[in-house]
Order: sequence, then structure tokens, then C-alpha cells
Amino acid sequence: MIRNHIVLISGFTQKESRSDGIASLVCAVWRLHSNAFITRLLWDADAKATALGLRNLGAEKVIIAGYSWGGQTAANLADELRKLSVEVPAMVLADPVRRVPLLSARWVSLNPKFSSIPFVGDIQIPINVKNVYSFVQKNDKPQGWRLKVDSNFTKFGGEVLLPTFHHVTMDDAPPFHTKVIQVVLNHFGKE
Repeated sequence: MIRNHIVLISGFTQKESRSDGIASLVCAVWRLHSNAFITRLLWDADAKATALGLRNLGAEKVIIAGYSWGGQTAANLADELRKLSVEVPAMVLADPVRRVPLLSARWVSLNPKFSSIPFVGDIQIPINVKNVYSFVQKNDKPQGWRLKVDSNFTKFGGEVLLPTFHHVTMDDAPPFHTKVIQVVLNHFGKE
């Protein structure tokens, strides 16, 4: 049984030809030889099925990192893990974008200012997440959305603005990668 897991979730790539930053982050985390199992997911992964799979593998703690629409998937996965009593010691998000449930309204995801629309809202961070960090940019659309955090249960490390990055490169941002590596080392150490 593997108790410690790391889940890294990529964003919507529009079939880009470049390797995404989540792929290089998987390699960087793997090189740490952390005491954890690493899983890479796509932004549209089934959060419930993934949570059940992690629990069946013996997961007790899961660190989650997500980029763009993968940020919403990260929050969804954490909520499914909450239902299974699995702790998320840390979640690190790069320009997390809220996916609106209504297919006809997906354009709303382009601008976090639409969060005030009743069926939209912010990205909700569930109470089993102990620490959450968010890196955002304001240079183009989409942009990182606000996180709704219950501060009685979750420590919010704040929203860090990366002024020289654009959305398409946020998954490669060194501060994002550094924070993911830092939380993995802090919570799971090295082998």
C-alpha cells in the first residue's frame, strides 16, 4: 500500500506542439525520489474515479497541483478525496480557471470577473486541503480565478502574481515548480 501520493494535472492544451510544464514537473518531482507515488492527469479527468483509485491504492495523503482547467479538476479531486476521508496536505495551482458546468456558457471561463454570476462562482477549496497556494497572471485571458477558502480549516498562502508570464506559460513558471517541489519535500521528504 502506498500512503503518499502526488497528483499533477495539466490544463487544456489545444493540441500544442510544445511539451507542457506539467510534464517537466512530473520529471522534476520524480527525480526527488520522494516517498510518494506520482500520477499525471489531464484537465478533464474523472475526479470521482481518480479519488476511488487513489484510495484503493492506500492513499492517506495526496498533494495536488493543477494548471488552468486542471486547477478546477484539482479542487474537484480534493472534494472527492474529502468524501473518502483522505487528507490533502497541500494544493498548488497555476492560473486556475473555473470550468462552468453549462457547456453553452464555457466562454465565461475566460474572465474571472464573471464569478459573480449565480451559476458560476469562485473555485471552492474543500476543507480537507490543509494549505493552498495560487500563482496567477493578468497579461491575457484566461486568468487565474479567485479561490474560495474556509480559513478555519485551510491555510491560504495567498495569490502570487507573476507579472512576466502569460497564461500559456504558467505551467512552466519556476515559482510554481519551486512551490510544488517545496511542498512535496516538506510533506513527503526524500527516499
